[in-house]
Amino acid sequence: MRASQDRAFKECTLQPSVEIAYPTGKTFRKGVTVRSYHQLAVLLLLAVAAPLAAQQPRTSADQLALEFSKFKNEAKIKHGVVRKKYKEVVSTPWRALVATSYAGTYTGLYSLQGEPFTIELRMDAKGNISGRGSDIGDFELRAARITDAVLTARKLYADGKTENLEAVFLKRSARSSADESFITKFGIGILIDPPAGTGVWTSNHAFLEKR
Repeated sequence: MRASQDRAFKECTLQPSVEIAYPTGKTFRKGVTVRSYHQLAVLLLLAVAAPLAAQQPRTSADQLALEFSKFKNEAKIKHGVVRKKYKEVVSTPWRALVATSYAGTYTGLYSLQGEPFTIELRMDAKGNISGRGSDIGDFELRAARITDAVLTARKLYADGKTENLEAVFLKRSARSSADESFITKFGIGILIDPPAGTGVWTSNHAFLEKR
């Protein structure tokens, strides 16, 4: 008797009403049958998770940081010798705790190792940002601002030419072997178009380390 009651309880149907609208303007209500509480729990979980996911889009800082992460694990055999290449880089946004701590966190000189690419940032206690740098020429930063670890500004060159700048402050961890510990550095990541025929950097991903 007990078993039959439990089975009947499990097999009970819950019929929330669903309204279906047709192009003619008529509507039709249809019940949705759920034959077990397990199915009901799954439906409720999906109903809650979907709007939460929609409310938490990936930020610009996260998207830019992802561009500076990579993983390579290859093995090639040449003349009977196995050569392995391993490279793992994990980049995440380097966020200051609060806007008022930008000056202490981000002020300083950033440079690209082995290349003539630098940016120097200065900030006062009020949050005003100024700076200068060098890539294909010397420039000053105008209208600079920081939003969620993303730096935007306009580069003004000595000849009057201007270019927009968008960069992300990064915490970059890298290692050359799965057995090694990560080496972490802080700096600025910039996606750029390498200047052709100038002998300057060739990669379109520039990581300028804070010195």
